[in-house]
Amino acid sequence: MENEGRHKEEIKFVKKTLLSWRDIPDSEISFRRLTGISNVVYKVTADAEVSPKNIILRKFGHTEDVVDKKKESLIFEMMSETGRGPKCYGQSAKYRLEEYFDAKPIETTQINEPYWRRRLAVALAKFHVADVTEIKKESIILDRLKNVKFYEEFNSRCLKKLGITAEQFKKLSELKILGTREERQYVKSITPSNNLVFSHNDTLNGNILVAEKDKKIILIDYEYSGFNNRAYDAANLFIESMMSYENPEPPFFELDPQIFPTLDEVKDFARYYLYAACFCDEGIENLENKRQVGFPYRHF
Repeated sequence: MENEGRHKEEIKFVKKTLLSWRDIPDSEISFRRLTGISNVVYKVTADAEVSPKNIILRKFGHTEDVVDKKKESLIFEMMSETGRGPKCYGQSAKYRLEEYFDAKPIETTQINEPYWRRRLAVALAKFHVADVTEIKKESIILDRLKNVKFYEEFNSRCLKKLGITAEQFKKLSELKILGTREERQYVKSITPSNNLVFSHNDTLNGNILVAEKDKKIILIDYEYSGFNNRAYDAANLFIESMMSYENPEPPFFELDPQIFPTLDEVKDFARYYLYAACFCDEGIENLENKRQVGFPYRHF
Protein backbone atom coordinates (compact mmCIF):
# COMPACT_ATOMS: atom_id res chain seq x y z
CA MET A 1 0.00 0.00 0.00
CA GLU A 2 1.21 3.51 -0.78
CA ASN A 3 1.38 6.23 1.83
CA GLU A 4 -1.59 8.59 1.66
CA GLY A 5 0.80 11.56 1.91
CA ARG A 6 1.67 11.01 -1.75
CA HIS A 7 -1.96 11.30 -2.83
CA LYS A 8 -3.29 14.54 -1.36
CA GLU A 9 -4.82 15.65 -4.66
CA GLU A 10 -6.36 12.24 -5.32
CA ILE A 11 -7.86 12.03 -1.82
CA LYS A 12 -9.34 15.50 -2.26
CA PHE A 13 -11.05 14.37 -5.47
CA VAL A 14 -12.34 11.16 -3.84
CA LYS A 15 -13.85 13.01 -0.88
CA LYS A 16 -15.40 15.63 -3.12
CA THR A 17 -16.98 12.92 -5.27
CA LEU A 18 -18.09 10.34 -2.69
CA LEU A 19 -20.25 11.70 0.13
CA SER A 20 -19.73 8.59 2.24
CA TRP A 21 -15.95 9.19 2.30
CA ARG A 22 -15.91 12.88 3.22
CA ASP A 23 -15.31 12.42 6.96
CA ILE A 24 -12.71 9.67 6.70
CA PRO A 25 -9.27 10.79 7.94
CA ASP A 26 -6.66 10.82 5.18
CA SER A 27 -4.56 8.36 7.20
CA GLU A 28 -7.34 5.76 6.84
CA ILE A 29 -7.34 5.87 3.03
CA SER A 30 -4.77 3.66 1.29
CA PHE A 31 -3.71 3.29 -2.34
CA ARG A 32 -2.49 0.24 -4.24
CA ARG A 33 -1.18 0.69 -7.78
CA LEU A 34 -2.73 -1.68 -10.30
CA THR A 35 -1.63 -2.62 -13.82
CA GLY A 36 -2.39 0.06 -16.38
CA ILE A 37 -0.95 0.97 -19.78
CA SER A 38 -2.71 4.13 -20.92
CA ASN A 39 -3.68 5.36 -17.44
CA VAL A 40 -2.49 5.23 -13.84
CA VAL A 41 -4.91 3.02 -11.92
CA TYR A 42 -5.28 2.59 -8.15
CA LYS A 43 -7.37 0.44 -5.89
CA VAL A 44 -8.34 2.80 -3.08
CA THR A 45 -9.45 1.35 0.26
CA ALA A 46 -11.07 3.02 3.27
CA ASP A 47 -10.26 1.68 6.72
CA ALA A 48 -13.74 2.63 7.91
CA GLU A 49 -17.31 1.31 7.87
CA VAL A 50 -18.41 2.93 4.63
CA SER A 51 -19.96 1.84 1.38
CA PRO A 52 -18.29 1.36 -1.00
CA LYS A 53 -15.23 0.31 0.96
CA ASN A 54 -13.08 -0.17 -2.13
CA ILE A 55 -13.05 1.91 -5.31
CA ILE A 56 -10.97 2.31 -8.45
CA LEU A 57 -9.34 5.67 -9.08
CA ARG A 58 -8.21 6.18 -12.66
CA LYS A 59 -5.79 9.00 -13.44
CA PHE A 60 -5.95 9.64 -17.17
CA GLY A 61 -2.75 9.42 -19.17
CA HIS A 62 -1.66 11.81 -21.91
CA THR A 63 -3.22 9.87 -24.77
CA GLU A 64 -5.13 12.67 -26.52
CA ASP A 65 -3.46 11.89 -29.84
CA VAL A 66 -4.99 8.40 -30.00
CA VAL A 67 -7.93 8.54 -27.58
CA ASP A 68 -11.04 10.70 -27.81
CA LYS A 69 -11.46 11.36 -24.09
CA LYS A 70 -14.94 12.83 -24.47
CA LYS A 71 -16.17 9.79 -26.39
CA GLU A 72 -14.49 7.38 -23.96
CA SER A 73 -16.22 9.05 -20.99
CA LEU A 74 -19.56 8.88 -22.78
CA ILE A 75 -19.05 5.17 -23.51
CA PHE A 76 -18.06 4.46 -19.91
CA GLU A 77 -21.20 6.14 -18.62
CA MET A 78 -23.36 4.14 -21.08
CA MET A 79 -21.72 0.87 -20.05
CA SER A 80 -22.26 1.82 -16.40
CA GLU A 81 -25.93 2.71 -16.86
CA THR A 82 -26.72 -0.54 -18.71
CA GLY A 83 -24.88 -2.77 -16.25
CA ARG A 84 -22.34 -3.89 -18.85
CA GLY A 85 -19.43 -2.28 -17.03
CA PRO A 86 -18.35 -0.80 -13.68
CA LYS A 87 -20.42 1.94 -12.06
CA CYS A 88 -19.17 5.47 -12.53
CA TYR A 89 -19.16 7.41 -9.26
CA GLY A 90 -17.89 10.61 -10.85
CA GLN A 91 -15.18 12.03 -13.06
CA SER A 92 -13.24 15.14 -13.96
CA ALA A 93 -10.84 16.03 -16.74
CA LYS A 94 -8.07 14.29 -14.78
CA TYR A 95 -9.69 11.51 -12.74
CA ARG A 96 -12.53 9.01 -12.69
CA LEU A 97 -13.92 7.02 -9.76
CA GLU A 98 -15.15 3.56 -10.72
CA GLU A 99 -16.78 0.60 -9.06
CA TYR A 100 -14.30 -1.94 -7.70
CA PHE A 101 -14.91 -5.58 -8.57
CA ASP A 102 -13.47 -8.40 -6.51
CA ALA A 103 -12.04 -9.85 -9.67
CA LYS A 104 -8.79 -10.59 -11.45
CA PRO A 105 -7.74 -10.50 -15.10
CA ILE A 106 -8.24 -13.70 -17.04
CA GLU A 107 -5.00 -15.57 -17.68
CA THR A 108 -3.78 -15.63 -21.27
CA THR A 109 -3.55 -19.41 -21.02
CA GLN A 110 -7.25 -19.56 -20.10
CA ILE A 111 -8.50 -17.68 -23.14
CA ASN A 112 -8.45 -20.71 -25.41
CA GLU A 113 -9.60 -23.25 -22.84
CA PRO A 114 -13.02 -24.52 -24.06
CA TYR A 115 -14.94 -23.30 -21.00
CA TRP A 116 -13.51 -19.78 -21.04
CA ARG A 117 -13.37 -19.50 -24.84
CA ARG A 118 -17.12 -20.09 -25.00
CA ARG A 119 -17.88 -17.72 -22.16
CA LEU A 120 -15.76 -15.06 -23.84
CA ALA A 121 -17.71 -15.59 -27.06
CA VAL A 122 -20.95 -14.90 -25.17
CA ALA A 123 -19.45 -11.85 -23.42
CA LEU A 124 -18.36 -10.31 -26.74
CA ALA A 125 -21.77 -10.99 -28.28
CA LYS A 126 -23.35 -9.07 -25.41
CA PHE A 127 -20.92 -6.17 -25.78
CA HIS A 128 -21.51 -5.93 -29.52
CA VAL A 129 -25.24 -5.24 -29.18
CA ALA A 130 -24.83 -2.32 -26.77
CA ASP A 131 -27.16 0.58 -27.64
CA VAL A 132 -24.74 3.38 -28.44
CA THR A 133 -26.81 5.55 -30.73
CA GLU A 134 -24.89 8.63 -29.57
CA ILE A 135 -21.70 7.29 -31.16
CA LYS A 136 -21.29 7.81 -34.90
CA LYS A 137 -21.46 4.49 -36.75
CA GLU A 138 -18.18 4.75 -38.61
CA SER A 139 -15.24 2.35 -38.72
CA ILE A 140 -12.87 3.43 -35.95
CA ILE A 141 -9.90 2.29 -38.04
CA LEU A 142 -10.91 4.35 -41.06
CA ASP A 143 -11.60 7.31 -38.80
CA ARG A 144 -8.17 6.94 -37.16
CA LEU A 145 -6.48 6.94 -40.56
CA LYS A 146 -7.78 10.46 -41.13
CA ASN A 147 -5.74 11.79 -38.21
CA VAL A 148 -2.85 13.17 -40.25
CA LYS A 149 -1.47 15.14 -37.29
CA PHE A 150 -0.93 11.94 -35.30
CA TYR A 151 1.07 10.33 -38.10
CA GLU A 152 3.18 13.44 -38.60
CA GLU A 153 4.04 13.40 -34.88
CA PHE A 154 4.70 9.67 -35.03
CA ASN A 155 7.12 10.07 -37.93
CA SER A 156 8.93 12.99 -36.31
CA ARG A 157 9.56 10.95 -33.17
CA CYS A 158 10.97 8.13 -35.29
CA LEU A 159 13.73 10.48 -36.46
CA LYS A 160 15.01 11.67 -33.07
CA LYS A 161 18.49 10.35 -32.29
CA LEU A 162 18.87 11.83 -28.81
CA GLY A 163 19.33 9.21 -26.09
CA ILE A 164 19.10 6.12 -28.28
CA THR A 165 21.64 3.75 -29.81
CA ALA A 166 22.35 3.42 -33.52
CA GLU A 167 20.56 0.07 -33.56
CA GLN A 168 17.50 1.56 -31.88
CA PHE A 169 17.50 4.46 -34.34
CA LYS A 170 17.61 1.99 -37.23
CA LYS A 171 14.53 0.21 -35.87
CA LEU A 172 12.69 3.50 -35.33
CA SER A 173 13.46 4.52 -38.90
CA GLU A 174 11.99 1.24 -40.12
CA LEU A 175 8.84 1.97 -38.12
CA LYS A 176 8.30 5.09 -40.21
CA ILE A 177 6.67 2.97 -42.88
CA LEU A 178 3.68 2.51 -40.55
CA GLY A 179 2.92 6.20 -40.76
CA THR A 180 3.48 6.82 -44.44
CA ARG A 181 0.69 7.93 -46.73
CA GLU A 182 1.16 4.80 -48.87
CA GLU A 183 0.82 2.50 -45.87
CA ARG A 184 -2.29 4.32 -44.64
CA GLN A 185 -3.85 3.98 -48.09
CA TYR A 186 -3.08 0.27 -48.09
CA VAL A 187 -4.63 -0.25 -44.67
CA LYS A 188 -7.66 1.71 -45.79
CA SER A 189 -8.03 -0.52 -48.87
CA ILE A 190 -8.12 -3.75 -46.81
CA THR A 191 -10.18 -2.50 -43.85
CA PRO A 192 -13.77 -3.82 -43.94
CA SER A 193 -16.33 -1.04 -43.78
CA ASN A 194 -19.38 -3.29 -43.47
CA ASN A 195 -20.79 -5.58 -40.75
CA LEU A 196 -19.93 -2.95 -38.16
CA VAL A 197 -20.78 -3.49 -34.49
CA PHE A 198 -19.90 -1.59 -31.35
CA SER A 199 -16.53 -3.15 -30.46
CA HIS A 200 -14.16 -3.03 -27.51
CA ASN A 201 -11.04 -2.95 -29.74
CA ASP A 202 -8.58 -3.70 -26.92
CA THR A 203 -9.36 -7.25 -25.82
CA LEU A 204 -6.11 -8.08 -24.08
CA ASN A 205 -6.37 -10.19 -20.94
CA GLY A 206 -5.78 -7.24 -18.59
CA ASN A 207 -9.06 -5.70 -19.80
CA ILE A 208 -11.05 -8.88 -19.17
CA LEU A 209 -11.92 -9.41 -15.51
CA VAL A 210 -13.36 -12.57 -13.98
CA ALA A 211 -15.44 -11.88 -10.86
CA GLU A 212 -14.42 -14.01 -7.88
CA LYS A 213 -17.97 -14.50 -6.65
CA ASP A 214 -19.88 -15.68 -9.72
CA LYS A 215 -17.12 -15.91 -12.38
CA LYS A 216 -18.89 -13.26 -14.43
CA ILE A 217 -16.79 -11.81 -17.26
CA ILE A 218 -16.46 -8.02 -17.17
CA LEU A 219 -14.88 -6.01 -19.99
CA ILE A 220 -13.20 -2.82 -18.78
CA ASP A 221 -11.25 0.11 -20.27
CA TYR A 222 -13.09 1.61 -23.25
CA GLU A 223 -10.45 4.04 -24.51
CA TYR A 224 -10.39 2.43 -27.94
CA SER A 225 -14.03 1.34 -28.17
CA GLY A 226 -16.02 2.25 -31.26
CA PHE A 227 -17.57 0.70 -34.33
CA ASN A 228 -15.52 -1.95 -36.05
CA ASN A 229 -15.92 -5.11 -38.09
CA ARG A 230 -17.56 -7.86 -36.02
CA ALA A 231 -14.54 -10.18 -36.22
CA TYR A 232 -11.99 -7.66 -34.89
CA ASP A 233 -12.47 -8.26 -31.15
CA ALA A 234 -12.16 -12.03 -31.55
CA ALA A 235 -9.04 -11.73 -33.70
CA ASN A 236 -7.50 -9.28 -31.25
CA LEU A 237 -8.42 -11.56 -28.33
CA PHE A 238 -6.62 -14.57 -29.76
CA ILE A 239 -3.58 -12.57 -30.86
CA GLU A 240 -3.26 -10.97 -27.42
CA SER A 241 -3.59 -14.40 -25.78
CA MET A 242 -0.13 -15.21 -27.16
CA MET A 243 1.42 -12.10 -25.62
CA SER A 244 2.99 -11.54 -22.22
CA TYR A 245 4.04 -8.00 -21.33
CA GLU A 246 5.83 -8.84 -18.07
CA ASN A 247 9.28 -9.40 -19.54
CA PRO A 248 11.62 -6.87 -17.82
CA GLU A 249 14.19 -7.10 -20.63
CA PRO A 250 13.93 -5.76 -24.19
CA PRO A 251 11.74 -6.14 -26.17
CA PHE A 252 9.65 -6.28 -22.93
CA PHE A 253 7.20 -8.87 -24.22
CA GLU A 254 7.15 -12.58 -24.98
CA LEU A 255 5.22 -14.47 -27.63
CA ASP A 256 3.92 -18.03 -27.38
CA PRO A 257 2.38 -19.08 -30.74
CA GLN A 258 1.33 -22.44 -29.28
CA ILE A 259 -1.54 -20.70 -27.45
CA PHE A 260 -3.19 -19.52 -30.67
CA PRO A 261 -6.35 -21.55 -31.45
CA THR A 262 -6.68 -24.05 -34.26
CA LEU A 263 -9.24 -23.55 -37.02
CA ASP A 264 -11.66 -25.94 -35.29
CA GLU A 265 -11.30 -23.96 -32.05
CA VAL A 266 -12.01 -20.69 -33.88
CA LYS A 267 -15.12 -22.29 -35.39
CA ASP A 268 -16.19 -23.39 -31.90
CA PHE A 269 -15.83 -19.79 -30.68
CA ALA A 270 -17.79 -18.49 -33.67
CA ARG A 271 -20.63 -20.96 -33.10
CA TYR A 272 -21.11 -19.83 -29.50
CA TYR A 273 -20.76 -16.17 -30.46
CA LEU A 274 -23.31 -16.32 -33.28
CA TYR A 275 -25.87 -18.24 -31.25
CA ALA A 276 -25.47 -15.88 -28.28
CA ALA A 277 -25.87 -12.87 -30.57
CA CYS A 278 -29.27 -14.18 -31.66
CA PHE A 279 -30.58 -14.03 -28.10
CA CYS A 280 -28.99 -10.83 -26.81
CA ASP A 281 -32.32 -9.01 -26.89
CA GLU A 282 -33.70 -11.56 -24.42
CA GLY A 283 -30.71 -11.35 -22.13
CA ILE A 284 -27.88 -13.73 -22.79
CA GLU A 285 -27.32 -14.37 -19.09
CA ASN A 286 -30.31 -16.71 -19.51
CA LEU A 287 -28.82 -18.69 -22.38
CA GLU A 288 -28.41 -21.73 -20.15
CA ASN A 289 -32.18 -22.13 -20.41
CA LYS A 290 -31.93 -22.37 -24.21
CA ARG A 291 -30.72 -25.97 -24.30
CA GLN A 292 -34.01 -27.15 -25.75
CA VAL A 293 -33.40 -25.19 -28.96
CA GLY A 294 -30.08 -26.79 -29.65
CA PHE A 295 -27.45 -24.48 -28.15
CA PRO A 296 -24.49 -26.64 -26.97
CA TYR A 297 -24.38 -24.98 -23.56
CA ARG A 298 -23.72 -28.30 -21.82
CA HIS A 299 -20.00 -27.55 -22.00
CA PHE A 300 -20.31 -24.61 -19.58
